[in-house]
Amino acid sequence: VRRSFLDASGHGSGGAAFESIALPNLGGGIYGYEPRNSSRSMVEEAVEALLQIESSTPNYTLRKISFVDSNRQAVDAFHDALTEVAHRWLPERKLTTAPQWWGQHTRRLVVLPAAPNFFWKRFKVKFKKRHGVKKRERHNYIGNVKPWLWRAQRVQQPPPLMVYQQSGE
Repeated sequence: VRRSFLDASGHGSGGAAFESIALPNLGGGIYGYEPRNSSRSMVEEAVEALLQIESSTPNYTLRKISFVDSNRQAVDAFHDALTEVAHRWLPERKLTTAPQWWGQHTRRLVVLPAAPNFFWKRFKVKFKKRHGVKKRERHNYIGNVKPWLWRAQRVQQPPPLMVYQQSGE
């Protein structure tokens, strides 16, 4: 697949550059490859051919790559692979979790006072001389505090809600 894209873009031995290519699912089922795996690798190679990520001298004559197939399973695999690649490469299709998106869009600027310890000096906290310090802190923590702490690894959470990075939809 990589070689066919190189030949079509004019970098290969042929020298002729094409503007568009139509490809079937190459190797899908013939040599024992699943259509899902072969279509994913073909779409990845197509993106690299269009963007020319590894090329030292890019040649952007290749503008359109169409994937065609008569098998419904192969077409569905192409659709899934194209959706996955779109989420990775297209800015308007990039995904993020809903809490991250909400945090980005509700950020506020916090203005702190010029004096660094302003709040400490204003509201002093005084401790009495006998304030009940635990003598065996680690033993108290392990026996009384740690069993009641909420820990993320002990909670089975569903996967986060994914939204588009730009619009939040």
